[in-house]
Amino acid sequence: MEFFNRLLVSLIFVPVMLLVFYLGGVYTFAFLGIILVMMLNELRENYAKKGFEIPITMQIFGLLVYISLQLPFEYLVGTVFIGLIVTSGNYLFSNRADKSTKKIAVTWYSIFYTAVPLGLVMNMRNIASENLDGRLIVISLLVVIWVTDTMAYMTGMFLGRTKGVIKISPNKSIEGYIGGFSFALIASAVLVFFYKELGGNFIWMLTLSGGLFGQYGDLFESLLKRDLEIKDSSSMLQNHGGILDRFDSLLFAAPALYILLKVMGYF
Repeated sequence: MEFFNRLLVSLIFVPVMLLVFYLGGVYTFAFLGIILVMMLNELRENYAKKGFEIPITMQIFGLLVYISLQLPFEYLVGTVFIGLIVTSGNYLFSNRADKSTKKIAVTWYSIFYTAVPLGLVMNMRNIASENLDGRLIVISLLVVIWVTDTMAYMTGMFLGRTKGVIKISPNKSIEGYIGGFSFALIASAVLVFFYKELGGNFIWMLTLSGGLFGQYGDLFESLLKRDLEIKDSSSMLQNHGGILDRFDSLLFAAPALYILLKVMGYF
């Protein structure tokens, strides 16, 4: 039953995302901005339950960091610098020292965890050259992430025997992780076969990004939820958790692919 519920959400959610990333421009920029605000709101609410009341400035500076990533590097440096002054000054000048450094750390960890990866997704979508299409790059990464997530779940469900190796997520099996990675490789090869303009390097770059770092992103969010003592980031999507639950893999896969593209000299 859970599988069919996940499938139903995917049938609704996936076409919308593909359309948004296909259109690009202001549509993608606005979509990612909205997703970012929702993610940060989920984190604020969950940290509040643990006694960490984080001001709404976290969402404001999260958006500013996201926007500054589309501009020259100096704007990002300036945004972070001013943001650190504002967030620390909020406690400094109000004489509220209780948990202040921890709250500042939570604020900026949350911003870098969410805003930076989504900003890099937008940067990759904006790539436009004779040999490389940002639209194809981002959509290919999303496809590999979705294949990895689905096949890791199915492989674990039918073949999973070695569970509990990673205590943070005890129901997931080694077989599931291997299955997810293996199908990420297959999906990457199929994409490169049909879209030869990607080039052979994209087989291993997409596999590493979506199949390895994507699964790491899922595990990292499990660690976060275990620390916050919650099952899902929110109940926004009913039985399917929150926005952060749906984008956890992308938050690690996107920076990984961006770095690989940069290192390999694609832009």
